[in-house]
Amino acid sequence: MSFSFLTRSRRAAQRSSLPSVNITDMHCHILPCLGGGPENLEQSMKLARQLHRLGFRRIVATPHIMDGFYNPSPEQVRTAVNQLQRTLLDEGISLFVDTAAQYYIDDGLVRLLDSRSEILPFGTYIDAPRSLILIETSLITFPDIWYDITDLLNARGLMPVLAHPERYIYLQNNRDWVRLLRNRGTLFKIDVASLTGRYGQGARQMAEWLIEQGHVSFIGTEMSNEQHLRVFREALASPFGQRLKRG
Repeated sequence: MSFSFLTRSRRAAQRSSLPSVNITDMHCHILPCLGGGPENLEQSMKLARQLHRLGFRRIVATPHIMDGFYNPSPEQVRTAVNQLQRTLLDEGISLFVDTAAQYYIDDGLVRLLDSRSEILPFGTYIDAPRSLILIETSLITFPDIWYDITDLLNARGLMPVLAHPERYIYLQNNRDWVRLLRNRGTLFKIDVASLTGRYGQGARQMAEWLIEQGHVSFIGTEMSNEQHLRVFREALASPFGQRLKRG
């Protein structure tokens, strides 16, 4: 399964001097004061304006949820999304903000799933067989509870999307795990900034390999501050960024 969210029509690209990215940023930390986002609404709006100028028309707000560190409630996330969306509409900016979250695989997520607590999925507006949930793991080691988590997700009709797989050392060292996870129903979302070497050459090479192998279903900016905008533009100008733009 593969989705492309970096394509615009050739005619639209010719009319614009902006990079020919489209439509949806599947992973950004744009909500003020939540889960690694900007410090206030005005900073969030600065990022949103820039994303709109770059050609984005939809962003998926994905604040971190990590037991003991980031614990925004679904209602807090929805409130922040609604506030940002209203402010965008007041300025006449046609950028839709979708509600989701980025869940760290830990005991807190197990408790959420075991208790049937509310989860914030995404993907109801795309051609996917099920609702999707964005997850992440330790950068170093594959979590012992991975299969427990994915079994619980499957029981709730949720398909896991692994955030920035190119940055995980355990996948860099054993690429066969990528195929194993994919065959068991996991999708992959890369951080486009990895193409610049921002997270090291291992992450850059892994991102390029994932693209070459056709394993990338989604891309995201992971935008949380204005510095990410410069890195994003640099990434799109790279050879593999050009390939993503072409879909």
